[in-house]
Amino acid sequence: MQTLEKEKEVEIVRRIEKATFYSASAREYDDRLALQKLIRYQNQIKKDKNSIDVEQEQPAVEEVRAKIKESNFTNSKIPARELITNLKDVENGFYIVLKITKSTGERDDFAKELADAGDLNTRFFYNINTFSYYVTQKSNTI
Repeated sequence: MQTLEKEKEVEIVRRIEKATFYSASAREYDDRLALQKLIRYQNQIKKDKNSIDVEQEQPAVEEVRAKIKESNFTNSKIPARELITNLKDVENGFYIVLKITKSTGERDDFAKELADAGDLNTRFFYNINTFSYYVTQKSNTI
């Protein structure tokens, strides 16, 4: 019995030594670095296409309402609205959440796919409450 306890204790110590601690400050640093890489990637696409960053015309509120009515939304499938406050390095405003993921690789791949498709205003942030990354696009309308 003592041998088992001793082996268990040795195994626990070995696993603790192997474990790494990913602190919040390290995650924030990595996120800022990944966001800068994404912005550089988007800027390179803009440069390659020789496009001028022109504000895209926003659809009218009536058009948006008509599209929502035409869609398959029922009362059980109403698009969610969530108020998230006190986010660092995120400008106040309304955002369309394009994807929620816990994986940084999936977040980066999805943001690059959007950039390749022409969406050059994609950003992301980490929601500490859900431990998830939100890939977003700023919206000028509600």
